[in-house]
Parts: sequence; structure tokens; C-alpha cells
Amino acid sequence: MVDEPTELPEGTEVELLLLDPGDALDVEDREALHQALAAAQEDVDAGRLFDAEEILRETLEVMAAAPLRPRMTWEELKAITREP
Repeated sequence: MVDEPTELPEGTEVELLLLDPGDALDVEDREALHQALAAAQEDVDAGRLFDAEEILRETLEVMAAAPLRPRMTWEELKAITREP
């Protein structure tokens, strides 16, 4: 029974889905996720962090000043971003 107007013919079967079915992780993927989160927390606890604002600022400075080309290698990019 539908309590909203519809143009479906009488007797039409519809599939009902939950609004939030969760995720599609299997047991192995869920374990990998939990291991990655635990490793990330260990980095935070040990102070192995990067300041995102600083990284973004430096990236914008490089983008504004450097002769970037498509498909630059990591080594090429590092070479133009390092101060002499």
C-alpha cells in the first residue's frame, strides 16, 4: 500500500530500500579500514602530523611561481619546490 499519489498501475511491485543501508564493506575490507584508522591514530599520538594550512599555502606558492607541466615526475616537482 502506498499513501502518496502515484501513476503506477494497480498491483505494481516495487522494491523498498533502506534510506541508509550502511556500507558495502566485507569482513576483510572492514578489518583493513580499522587497521588503517588505528595506524592513523598512532601517528596522531606520536605527533607525526602535517599542518594542512601550511601545505596548502606552500602548494599555492609553487603553483603560482613554478613552470608546472602536465605529468611531471615527483622528482621534477620536488626540484622546483626546494629552496636553493
